[in-house]
Amino acid sequence: MSEVLSLEAVSASYGGDPVLHDVSVRVPPGEMLAVLGPSGGGKTTLLRSIAGLHRIDAGTIRLGDRALAASAPHVHVAPERRGIGLMPQDNALFPHLSVGNNIGFGLSGPWSVLRGSERAARRRRIADLLELVGLDGLGDARPQELSGGQQQRVALARALAPGPGVMLMDEPFASLDAGLRAGVGADVARLLRDQGVGSVLVTHDRKEALGTADRVAVILDGGIRQEGTPEELYHRPTSVAVGRFIGEGSLLDAHRSGERAQTAVGVVPVTGNGDGAGSVLIRPEQIRLTVAATGDFEVVRSSFGGPSTIVTVRRADTELTVQVADGVVFEPGAAVDVDVVGAVVFFPAHLASSSGSG
Repeated sequence: MSEVLSLEAVSASYGGDPVLHDVSVRVPPGEMLAVLGPSGGGKTTLLRSIAGLHRIDAGTIRLGDRALAASAPHVHVAPERRGIGLMPQDNALFPHLSVGNNIGFGLSGPWSVLRGSERAARRRRIADLLELVGLDGLGDARPQELSGGQQQRVALARALAPGPGVMLMDEPFASLDAGLRAGVGADVARLLRDQGVGSVLVTHDRKEALGTADRVAVILDGGIRQEGTPEELYHRPTSVAVGRFIGEGSLLDAHRSGERAQTAVGVVPVTGNGDGAGSVLIRPEQIRLTVAATGDFEVVRSSFGGPSTIVTVRRADTELTVQVADGVVFEPGAAVDVDVVGAVVFFPAHLASSSGSG
């Protein structure tokens, strides 16, 4: 049965070099938390610390009422005794074992020491898991006979076999084609929610994090900079670093007074805290372009992207990234007017200049 996973003020290092700093997160049963960050930002160390593969320097990691790791008093429960499932990046299936035996590998005891009733119970458990992940009838197949998405489902079934309290996933869909990745990720998330199993998805892919998880924690330079729903992080980032990491945007100098701010594209409505000097972050989809002979901005390039096209416009030292619908053409060199739709996020000067890495 799934339990609440909680981390309180967790810090960790490698050879004395700090990697994680004062990390606190909570994952209730049935919820998926995506830990989103760049390579070297600390997300893999966080996952290894939860799994018990890396010893923490400070803080506490709990699963339900059980302390899995703590600095005072010292606690470090062995990985195999933590009750945690792990889906690695490469799925790590055994090619010489059948799909059913790969799943059964996650259950205690080899076949040779099981009695008749125990073997029957294991077969039933494997059959139930195959049905759960949509692979009925494939128990005798070899992993190499399956598609990439099917292999990921086998890896999930194997990790679920012992009935873990929480599931950890280390970029599990990175090897899949982009089109397949979204579908498999959504299916895995649904299965975990249906089973009431809390999960932590580590990824550097912001599209995957925003589109799959219930909540997202952005980790930069070893610290959680902001945590919230995908919508909160995208529309209401609390720092420039988070705002620009979570999605594309144009950062402009601004001076705020009340609910509006003066910028290089005129007066725009704003959200967020603070007044006076600072910056605003304008998302590409918030900008509207109109071809006009007297337009202040010039189209400098246009990049087709399928359902939408990314257009870059410039005036003097101000450059904007704009997302327009497919079929709407803005030729390089065209003069355009720029309008901003909806409120944009304002950052006061001390946040606008911050990298978010402190």
